[in-house]
Amino acid sequence: MRYPKEKIEQYRRNAGELENELIDEYKGGNLTRRELIKRGSVLGMSLPFLGLLADGAPAAVARPQAAVRRTATTLRFGGVIPDGSLEPPLLQSLGAIGPTHLAGEQLVFADKNSVLRPRLATSWKSSRGAKSWTFRIRQGVKFHDGTPLSADDVVATFNRLLTKNSQALSSYNGVLSAGGVHKVDDHTIRFDLDAPNGFFPYLTGQMTYQAIILPKSYQLPSDLSKPGEFTSKMNGTGPFMLKENRGAAGFTFVSNPSYWGGKPAIDTVAYSILEDQARVTALQSGQIDLAHQISYQGAQQLTGHANVIPLQTANHRYLNMNVNVKPFNDARVRKAIALALNRPDIAQGLWGKYAQVGNDSPLWPGYAFTDKSVPQRHQDIAQAKALLRAAGATNLKLTLTCYRSFEMPDYAQRVAQALKKIGINCQVKVYTSAQYFDGVSFGAAGKLAPWLGTNFGIVDYGHRPVPLTYLNAALRSGGVWNAARYHSKTFDRMIGHFQSAASLVDQRKYARQMELQLLKDTPAIYSFYYNFIAAASPKVHGYVPDGIAVVNLRGVTIG
Repeated sequence: MRYPKEKIEQYRRNAGELENELIDEYKGGNLTRRELIKRGSVLGMSLPFLGLLADGAPAAVARPQAAVRRTATTLRFGGVIPDGSLEPPLLQSLGAIGPTHLAGEQLVFADKNSVLRPRLATSWKSSRGAKSWTFRIRQGVKFHDGTPLSADDVVATFNRLLTKNSQALSSYNGVLSAGGVHKVDDHTIRFDLDAPNGFFPYLTGQMTYQAIILPKSYQLPSDLSKPGEFTSKMNGTGPFMLKENRGAAGFTFVSNPSYWGGKPAIDTVAYSILEDQARVTALQSGQIDLAHQISYQGAQQLTGHANVIPLQTANHRYLNMNVNVKPFNDARVRKAIALALNRPDIAQGLWGKYAQVGNDSPLWPGYAFTDKSVPQRHQDIAQAKALLRAAGATNLKLTLTCYRSFEMPDYAQRVAQALKKIGINCQVKVYTSAQYFDGVSFGAAGKLAPWLGTNFGIVDYGHRPVPLTYLNAALRSGGVWNAARYHSKTFDRMIGHFQSAASLVDQRKYARQMELQLLKDTPAIYSFYYNFIAAASPKVHGYVPDGIAVVNLRGVTIG
């Protein structure tokens, strides 16, 4: 492989330790081209330089620009029910991500390949061994009310996200604490982290979907259960401005004529809120042009009628067992429940070709650092029964909770049927989505949401380009979304080592340790991963889902 040595060596003289180590890993054959570009983008290395390093020539970078305009266009969009608050710091349901991210933006954006792209930050760089990260803020950006964006707004946004009532603690707990966000100058900010973290820039993008940059004047509502100013105005910096919040019917957005990336080709977004099957039916009948997310059955129904757009992701169902209460305080019981499940049958039955079997860990096989050699857990009815007998946990009666969304009630019933084979009588309780998310997370003021208060429950986790939210929120001791109440100092240390690991070799080492520890402890069951599936009318061009729930209409045309 040829390397333009002079340019690369010139870069290396001014680069930091992490960038140089990445270059050495690639030159040593330890990284693929795709891994180089993905990891390099996180470290703030420019895409043209990464192309130069990988191919010997600078990569062309597409820049946001207004599409060629014809006549006024309206996109009719079918969105998921946005349960809970629409105030960015309080977001906790995937349905609420869609409308809020049409109007709002974050510092960076992870594309479908997990490559970080600049948004409100134009560049970023680590120092002190990845314990500090400095971001340069884009100039010439205005909020929808005409106020210019400044570093003060960004600092205020992150300080707000670090308060006890913020759902963003799902990303920042154990990573970034109050007092760690600093203004360097009018267009530069610095994050001083609790510990080195080579993945941190991802946490300023849509995987922390609460981190929409808001004006420093923004205030949370005094009653967190009530709508606030963003719900009614959505004063962000994004390509679309809120014209009307129509409540349960949906929203109307219009294009932002002053958008820093150029005025969108779509003039109006008519955003309807629809149940899962209703989105499929509306697209099939021509009532909408784009469906936010659909199920496997919906994808089958739309074949031949619309463009089905699947994206392989780390999306999964987190099935928690409260390790603090009987019978789940005995690891043998938890393992028995896990061993009762026939994962291939469950994955195939619920999502068909759009699913991958899980191994009771959020370390998705699609991550470069996941160790594929860790033994797969298989159904073993005899061993499951033996574990229950050894634990003295026979004739158990359990209630498994979930909410009505996609295949979740069906999944819960399949779990209940599997448990019957090992002598457990399991009833299923299904909430509406509004009921399940009605409340706050651990540590916040107010009543705890039912999805966190359950002892045995299922909830969905959207795709993350790296698993930090899955680890820090759902599995770290004291995590704000740790419904399993799992508390292991050993596992917490593993998370810390993994987050601070600079090389892919070390990341794989610590990922393997975490995978094995979770198989041993089994605080939660991850039986499958499934694709994010969107669907569009043939007249919609250029739409690419991001895998979590952001509706990215930049560059999308209709006609």
